[in-house]
Amino acid sequence: MTPSEQKLTEQIQRLSETLDHVGAYVFTKDQQNRYTYANKMVCDLFESPLNEIIGLTDTAFFDLSTFNQLQINDRRVLDYGEHIETEENHTIIASGELRTY
Repeated sequence: MTPSEQKLTEQIQRLSETLDHVGAYVFTKDQQNRYTYANKMVCDLFESPLNEIIGLTDTAFFDLSTFNQLQINDRRVLDYGEHIETEENHTIIASGELRTY
């Protein structure tokens, strides 16, 4: 690894550690709505490690009603650049428990 690649890797690691401590659900998705990143709070919510979340879509974690609303929200963000801060949805997590977040 070159020195510049090492520095970039360290910066990404620091950013990830920071996002794990912000007290909010932080995640990114690609154009196909697959998770590309999730912080510790999201991993805890889904009761899954990051490597098991990456590449999945909301259908793996949410009931159909919530999934449909999240798809609408994702389109608003991607198509119009809207900033959506809070949502209150029920999610079906690995244990089958319903939660509001």
